[in-house]
Formats: sequence, structure tokens, C-alpha cells
Amino acid sequence: MKLAEKHKQFVVKHFARFMKVPDIVDEFIEEFKNESIVRPSHSSFEEKKKLAVLFRRLNITHSQFPEKYRDLFNEEREKFLADYRDTTLHIPDNVIRELEALYGLTRELAFEQREAKYITIALQILKTIAACNAANAQEDVVEITPEDVKQLTTTAKTLTGQVKKEAKRLTNIANQN
Repeated sequence: MKLAEKHKQFVVKHFARFMKVPDIVDEFIEEFKNESIVRPSHSSFEEKKKLAVLFRRLNITHSQFPEKYRDLFNEEREKFLADYRDTTLHIPDNVIRELEALYGLTRELAFEQREAKYITIALQILKTIAACNAANAQEDVVEITPEDVKQLTTTAKTLTGQVKKEAKRLTNIANQN
């Protein structure tokens, strides 16, 4: 089985979008189901495995990645990242969820590539997750302005005066008995 140019470009673009090989195989079969390269038998496990082997070389991290696709990969990656915006990242749980997804991807790369750099990155992501969890566990810091200090001082003086009056009253009652 030989991939045509458009098939290779399709695969490179999907790798640029951070897709995994099994997902790319499924997308490929769906996209090109009416072409001769995709036969009904491609849905079998062995046929998907053959496609996966063909596709791995088209991942930029592969040592035999064709240089002619480097620009296509980088352009698609930049486009994907520009379009990918999560406006809810100010919510701590969403940040943790995104970090966990990144950790999962990095961990898979560490197992696939067997390179120490991915293990280091995965460890750093885990540390970041732990730091975020620790920061989320702390209570919110209360900001106090100078105006708040004045009001608190006034309230404290008033309460101190009331406590002194009440203490005198109780002392007088105790002395009368």
C-alpha cells in the first residue's frame, strides 16, 4: 500500500494537531472511505495496524520524517494553536484538567520515544499540577486597604470602650454583693 501526496499531507496535518496515531487512522479511513486506498477491510485490526506503521514516519518526532513536510507541519501547528483558545483557563479546575491532558500526552511520548526529555517534561507537568492543587487549597487572601484599617481601628476603639464599660458595671455588681 502506498500513500498519495494528499494522504501524506492529511496525516502530517493531523499530527500537527496533536492527534494520536489510532485517532489519525480512524479519521483517515473516514475521510478517504470512497477511495481505492481505503477498502472495507481497512476496518480490521491488521489493516489499521498497517496504516499506523505507514503514518508513524510522518510524525515530526520520527527520525525519518520527510523534510519536505516540515513547513506544512509547522504552519498547521501554528494555525491549530492560534485557533485553540480556552477562555476558561482562569478557572483552576480547567487548568488542572489541561495540565493532566498534557501530562498524558507527554507520558505516552516518553513510552513511545524512550527519551529522557519527555520524562523530564512529564515530571515538570506533575510538579505544576501539584503546585496548582496546593495553591487552590489555600484560602483567598483578603486585601485590606487603608480605609479598611481606619474602619477597623474605629470599631476596635468602640468595642474596647464598650468592654470597659461592661467590665466596670460587672465589677460594681460584684462589689455590691
